[in-house]
Amino acid sequence: MARLLVRAGAEPGKEYALPESGELKIGRLPMLPIALLDTKVSREHCRVYRQSTGWVVEDLGSRNGTYVNAQRIKKRLLQPGDRLRVGQTEFEYSTAAAGSPPPEGAPGAGGGPVLRSTRKMQQ
Repeated sequence: MARLLVRAGAEPGKEYALPESGELKIGRLPMLPIALLDTKVSREHCRVYRQSTGWVVEDLGSRNGTYVNAQRIKKRLLQPGDRLRVGQTEFEYSTAAAGSPPPEGAPGAGGGPVLRSTRKMQQ
């Protein structure tokens, strides 16, 4: 199941499951699925929704912008490990099971990529 994990901000470690259908909005309004108490966040800042190719984040005309991997975006298809920043909160997009650690080599996994030899071992 796809989810957003809070990596920096007011609630690090918190996880938000993305709905199988529909969308999830992020903003300052208390009635939103992800409500952030942050003056840098618009009332309805951005939305995350599913399309046939995967999950997309779209800025909803926010004043301070929506960022993916430190680049300001209007709309972008998310890839596992992408960092989504809204105001002072940074999320990591993941498709791993809830509560599982990030895969080796993924951003935030705490290590470099795992290199495997392609040579067969001799007996």
